[in-house]
Amino acid sequence: QGLVGLLSAQELDQDALIEDILRLSGTKAQLAHISAAIDTKFNERAGELPPEIYPELRRILSESYHAEALYQTIVETFHAQFDQDKMTQALEWLNTPLSQRITQLEEASMTPQGQQDAANLLSQLETDPPAEARLALVQRLADATDAAGAMAEISIEMARGMVKIIDLVLPEDKRLKPGELEEIASSIRTDYDEQFEQGALLYLLFTYRALSDEELIRYIEFWESDAGKWLNR
Repeated sequence: QGLVGLLSAQELDQDALIEDILRLSGTKAQLAHISAAIDTKFNERAGELPPEIYPELRRILSESYHAEALYQTIVETFHAQFDQDKMTQALEWLNTPLSQRITQLEEASMTPQGQQDAANLLSQLETDPPAEARLALVQRLADATDAAGAMAEISIEMARGMVKIIDLVLPEDKRLKPGELEEIASSIRTDYDEQFEQGALLYLLFTYRALSDEELIRYIEFWESDAGKWLNR
């Protein structure tokens, strides 16, 4: 019983640390945004689906790609790769005023107003481009965080989710063959690689536009540290 109690306490400590990481980093808000985006994509294609299968597809979508389901998947990944030293170092950064301000900027960028502001910024860049030094810093941040890769994986996961859901209700002879889904994912990565790179830079330019160069450098240095690399693995 003593050993079981000790293991339970360790598990609780891990849960608390993981919860703190995901809360302070804004991951919960980001997952809600991703879940909403998948839901929007599904609704856009709802008219193409037979009405009789729509409720079942909606149920599968809710169970598989609800923000809480995605959150639990991330929690399980943290448990599997738990590193208390790296996590403690990451929490030290996430608890700084600068990191908390950055999380607020990220959450604001996902709001409808934030998306409208991003579109306005995009239209201004041709006549008022960022300074070369600023662009170099943003590129360094993109490299440190693999922002383009993350954007690609989100897009691929959304496409994979839609294909899987629709595939479940297709006649067997029309379903994807083994390996075809990954071919689709690979094709998305290859065909849209440049767009993901450009999209990531634009997202970072917009989201962190209120940060000074010095603040941006501090943020980059965290992601280039061992703790940052572990958190972004």
